[in-house]
Amino acid sequence: MDGIKRHLRHHRQVFLWMGLLCGLVGGLVSPSQAEAKEEYSIKDARRFYITGMRYYHKGKYTVAEAQLALASRLLPTTKRYAKAHRRLRYYLGICYVKLKQYRKAKRQLEHFLKTSKDASRRKNAQALLVKVNRKVAAMPSPKRETAPTPRPRQTIVVVPKERTQPKPRTRKVKVVVVKDRRQPPPQAPPQMRWQAWPFIVMGVGVGGLIAGGVFGYLTNDALQQRDQTYDTLAQGMTPANPPLGIEIAIHHRKAENMALIANASFIGGGVLTATGLILVLTVGRVPVQKTSISRRFSQQQMTTSMGVFGQ
Repeated sequence: MDGIKRHLRHHRQVFLWMGLLCGLVGGLVSPSQAEAKEEYSIKDARRFYITGMRYYHKGKYTVAEAQLALASRLLPTTKRYAKAHRRLRYYLGICYVKLKQYRKAKRQLEHFLKTSKDASRRKNAQALLVKVNRKVAAMPSPKRETAPTPRPRQTIVVVPKERTQPKPRTRKVKVVVVKDRRQPPPQAPPQMRWQAWPFIVMGVGVGGLIAGGVFGYLTNDALQQRDQTYDTLAQGMTPANPPLGIEIAIHHRKAENMALIANASFIGGGVLTATGLILVLTVGRVPVQKTSISRRFSQQQMTTSMGVFGQ
């Protein structure tokens, strides 16, 4: 019993050290969630910055301002990216000046001048800030929201209604619609007729099968003639009768041609016969189209039957 306890205690310690080792390796290898999120936000900010600068150079300041503002919002506010933030504020201030949003431009340019040390951009920003200050001074001050004034109490005066003459009563008349329950005479089923072309297709297929049988018979006959000539040549083979070999070759060639025609006839006849049979079963029967005389006669019959039914 003591040996089993020592064995379990040993395995427990082994599993504990293995878990600690896996945790340390996982913590060293896998990046933290905050670092991954910061990396994705930096990539997005770089993409928005590049797109905004492309539209800035094209003169499309509305789209450029939106893209640069998104880049400034996604970029981390650490010391490492302070230079990028200063550059974004500089270009955002110029976009706001072009869009005549002078208060926003003033805010961005003042922040840029406080933190930036770039001489050329500071000179341009100072010139723009002078222009922006003039525009802001000329603009009316924004309206302050005032508390709503309380409404005065309203006095409700009840005015008695004047007596009016009563409206004359109208009688409602109920209209009953009686449906005609007479049923029309039953219509006869349409007359059907057989079409000729499916039978023609099937007949051509049957003719192909018959032709295949005839050519098969001729093939068999040519083969028998070839065998007879070969037996004759085998019994009395002499150098004086070379035409028999030519005759064997002729019968063999004839049998091959007849067999080829028979096979083609059987295949084509079978296909056409099956197609014709399918057409007969599917579209073989169509309703009969009435002529003008038959239509007139049917209309007279209909009026006669309706008159008898009405009586």
